[in-house]
Amino acid sequence: MNNDDPQKTLSPAHLDRYDPSPSAVPRRTEIRDVDDQTSRPFSGSAQRLFDRPLPYTFDGLDRDGLDRSDPAAIAAALNSPEAKILPVWRRRVLMSDDGDTLHSWPRDRLNEGDPLVFLGLRDGTPYFAADISAHENPETEGARAQFIDPWMVGPNLDPFLAGVGAYARHLLAWHRSSRFCGRCSSPTEAARAGLERRCTNPDCGEVHFPRINPATIMLVQDPSGERCVMARNHNFPPTIHSILAGYVDAGETLEQTVAREVAEEVGLRIGRVRYAASQPWAFSNSLMIAFFAWSETEALQVNTEELERADWYSRDEIDAHRDSDSFRLPRRDSIARFMIESWMASDPEPL
Repeated sequence: MNNDDPQKTLSPAHLDRYDPSPSAVPRRTEIRDVDDQTSRPFSGSAQRLFDRPLPYTFDGLDRDGLDRSDPAAIAAALNSPEAKILPVWRRRVLMSDDGDTLHSWPRDRLNEGDPLVFLGLRDGTPYFAADISAHENPETEGARAQFIDPWMVGPNLDPFLAGVGAYARHLLAWHRSSRFCGRCSSPTEAARAGLERRCTNPDCGEVHFPRINPATIMLVQDPSGERCVMARNHNFPPTIHSILAGYVDAGETLEQTVAREVAEEVGLRIGRVRYAASQPWAFSNSLMIAFFAWSETEALQVNTEELERADWYSRDEIDAHRDSDSFRLPRRDSIARFMIESWMASDPEPL
């Protein structure tokens, strides 16, 4: 959390907010060759789960619906009566207090210096986001609207609203943290209606793009496919158990990251990796890339510096323990939950 972020408070609509983050910054270890990187889901009953979009992987927004290099086109869309301008105040978006609706602001409520970005078109309606963090006490649209971090209500929102709200938050947070060039330290300015920042130093001219941190998240199975590893990171909220995850290191393939992270965290040797799905996770500027993985070994060697505990669980054991006082699954809008539910609904597939 940045210093300018207010303390998070719970929305009345807030449910299932527990948020297992990717594990700590990865360390280097020896990587084995991993074969079978075929992109396909499990067979059987889990197939249907892949027909349901993951939260925050929203469709329906044409991000290139206007010529971003044409200031006149952007200005005309911004000043049109149909324009939706989503105000973001210190990484919170304006929504109804039940978390069901995003509110927009009219153009005349923005200050001249408020950063503004074009998000895209939806059914001809232009969507913008404005960073109003400089406003001390921004007014809301009545008593039933408030500024809420979309992280708090993601599971409750319509998929498009959840996605566009998180996207607006991510993009504007990047603009706030990228006001100076990392190459020459000169000021930068927004370009292409907010999808870029460019160094104002003519001798540099570096073009900067929104930062995305790639992280792998993997459901690791034993050789029989009957059990998977569930773990508790030290940073997890109480009772939450999830699958393993870690950031991609420089020079690594995604499959190598899976093998390295699993070896580091629980001491298993991965024999097969299969891509499953991906999800933008705006709350840590991450792109979560999910894999099913099969271990050649079964003896766990838990790295207690990163994990509080880890163990093997069968489908029946997870089903019996879920929502107990000591064992809960990740929040419903996370790709971790998606992976666990997909595996639970699948038939065992051996190595």
